[in-house]
Amino acid sequence: MKGRRIRGVGNPWFAAPTGLDAWAAAFLTLGFSAFFLLVYGGASALSARIPWSCQGGWAFEGAIPFVPSAAALYLTVVPALALAPWILRSRGRLLPFAAALSAETALGGICFLLFPMVSSFPPRPVAALSGAGGLAFRLADFLNLERNELPSLHVAFAVT
Repeated sequence: MKGRRIRGVGNPWFAAPTGLDAWAAAFLTLGFSAFFLLVYGGASALSARIPWSCQGGWAFEGAIPFVPSAAALYLTVVPALALAPWILRSRGRLLPFAAALSAETALGGICFLLFPMVSSFPPRPVAALSGAGGLAFRLADFLNLERNELPSLHVAFAVT
């Protein structure tokens, strides 16, 4: 099925899925979102009860300056994933993508429980942050939950 054209001729690069593909895209998007929230949030909650923790990081990371506005880059993963149905459009292309994201999330959840990470960075003065950069950092800090640094789902999702 063809999507509605945004620009160009022939099969557009970016268009809305139509018909059954639109329903499939909605189902897969909502299904993956619920699965992600269950695994990611559940692993964060359960890892608080695990009697061990891991601390990671390299010595050079302490020399990297704290730039709150860099959190905006961290926050781009959600809009990027939301574009998938507009680019992949068909069930045949969306299903493997959703399966890969789900497998990465499941594996990540297992790792979060086996290796609950605690931050090696000193606490940040989150309450004192202001402006758009401070807002981006506070939102990212709220969304990243606790003890789920290894593996990085952002990296996994970015290469999918």
